[in-house]
Amino acid sequence: MKKETKGCLTILALLPVAVVLRAYVLSMLWGWYVVGALGAPSLSLVQAYGLSLTVAVFVEASGHSNKGDSGDDMVETFIARWIVTPILILGMGWAGTCLL
Repeated sequence: MKKETKGCLTILALLPVAVVLRAYVLSMLWGWYVVGALGAPSLSLVQAYGLSLTVAVFVEASGHSNKGDSGDDMVETFIARWIVTPILILGMGWAGTCLL
């Protein structure tokens, strides 16, 4: 199997985890900051997912093109952007709540 094909299959396998993780992070940050500050209702995971899709329509995620990347590079980039970054943001958000 080609590296690119293996990389794409790995990304497809990780995609559901990444989507749920990003929705979870958004719902937690929303609950910590928006609900308290503005009195807005909390978000469920499904609502957080929908909100993240809506924002993604209007905001370019990255100027980086994956053309020419090997399968391993694609997987590393995906993990960094879709799994590691949300975890770091959740940690920074939690740290911010300690200061409130």
